[in-house]
Amino acid sequence: MQPFDHYRSGHSLAILALGALVAGNVLAKDGSQGLRFDSPGVLDLSAWPGAEPSDRSIDVGQLPSGEAEKILAKPELGEDKPGLPFSADRYGCAAESRSCASAGERRHIETAGKSVQRSGNRLVVTPEQGAAAVFVDWRLPATKTADGDAETHYYLGRLHDGGYHRVEVQFDQDSPGSFLINPANGKVAFVHNGGDIVALSPDGQCIIDLSQFEVTHPLRVAALDAAGPRQELQCALAKEKAAIQFKGWHDAASIDLVVKSGAGKDAAAIPLRLVQAAGAWVIAARDPKALAATGFACR
Repeated sequence: MQPFDHYRSGHSLAILALGALVAGNVLAKDGSQGLRFDSPGVLDLSAWPGAEPSDRSIDVGQLPSGEAEKILAKPELGEDKPGLPFSADRYGCAAESRSCASAGERRHIETAGKSVQRSGNRLVVTPEQGAAAVFVDWRLPATKTADGDAETHYYLGRLHDGGYHRVEVQFDQDSPGSFLINPANGKVAFVHNGGDIVALSPDGQCIIDLSQFEVTHPLRVAALDAAGPRQELQCALAKEKAAIQFKGWHDAASIDLVVKSGAGKDAAAIPLRLVQAAGAWVIAARDPKALAATGFACR
């Protein structure tokens, strides 16, 4: 699977017909599909590989005494507990109920005032400054030689009581994702919260996107502050027989993880914490040497 392939559903990978993919690319080039995860200027936090935030790996320090046990004792957070609720849950709708979801969207649009407008298949989010984000609902019917495809968008209000605008996109050939739009400058980030593990920090100022599908389990952290969105941290494993468990945000400036390496009686669980301090991220682990052996590194 290519690292930029978003066509995933649950724990399985869906293979698109080439004809539908080519047709979709043609539509994207002429702008009729509106803003997408791969549009210029969109910070796609689920794409891999991506631009490195730094050319130097972050050093690993020692976790404070007792914190490793606390991290190991915490439950793992996965796709079954999405950090960003989907539209059906947000609106209290039964799955696949378009009429209910549309009614829920209208309520959020009314609350947003002039900054968000819906006209037929076009959803427009207008920031205080900068270009408006235009999302288009579209559908390509299936043919004898190609599968059909479609994208449908719903406005889900603001994150964390007045933060970024959120627009969910539902793919016909993929699990849903979310666009996060800065209400001041119009900058946009995309997270694949239907396929990756995505979680907002307690204060709404950061978001994490962790892939469980790529063998290196890429993890990204982005700032959602007044000047954002911008990527601040990028981590990954080097070994295929290792995995990353997300144990949640420890607080608004730190993330708890466990790197699992090996199998059976030789399996190792290495607790660690990513901490933002003085504008920079640092790593603290119970066993820095064992963590280094897994190839886990952040930049």
